[in-house]
Amino acid sequence: MNDTEFLDVIEAELRHRFLPPFGGKEFFNNDLFDFVLDKAGEDLSYLDKEARLIRDQIRKYYDMPEYDSKMRIDNRKPAIKFKWYTPTDCRKITITRGKIRARRMTCDE
Repeated sequence: MNDTEFLDVIEAELRHRFLPPFGGKEFFNNDLFDFVLDKAGEDLSYLDKEARLIRDQIRKYYDMPEYDSKMRIDNRKPAIKFKWYTPTDCRKITITRGKIRARRMTCDE
């Protein structure tokens, strides 16, 4: 698996969690979205620890210890933002209520 394929898998996993298929249609998982935003407001260190744990599990599963990620919560908009860094490709995935946007980014973002 190359870096771009890895990022495709990560993006697909986030899409599956926030836009799961149901009865032939997709719906937005408002409960998960609200839980993450609420947790960020209540206990950001807990959410940060969970994000690091998930990142480490993904790196171990794919045997890619050099891959890294960051998560940021924006309560003003509101949005959940992920940045994934690999040696040759990087991607930003932004989740807002009802949609997910992904784009390539420079590795110094």
